[in-house]
Amino acid sequence: MQLHLYPESLLITAAVLVPNLVLLALPPKIFSYYALWVRFLAGNRDYALLFRPALGVSAPMAIVPVLYFLLSSLVLGSVWQAIAASILGVGHVTTTVREARRFEALEGGTSDSIETVQER
Repeated sequence: MQLHLYPESLLITAAVLVPNLVLLALPPKIFSYYALWVRFLAGNRDYALLFRPALGVSAPMAIVPVLYFLLSSLVLGSVWQAIAASILGVGHVTTTVREARRFEALEGGTSDSIETVQER
């Protein structure tokens, strides 16, 4: 018995397989985001923890939610959500990196609580 692969069958397989594989990537993203918030809260709300790299990823508090929304747009097959997540990514990551640089320049890299930074 010969196996015939037609382009249509490959597209259907990819259309079913890719969202299911991406679906497996969503829980680790949301759990890592929650872990970053736990790190911030357990770290006495140290403002620098919002920007400190985690697992080699700089600005993870900005990147992880954007990745989550982008991946979920693949699962849902929503072009509009992908566009919105891309816009969120550009704004959120850019703002976070700029704020991290401002904080480092302001504080000289020292750690302070949010209240101390907001007072300045």
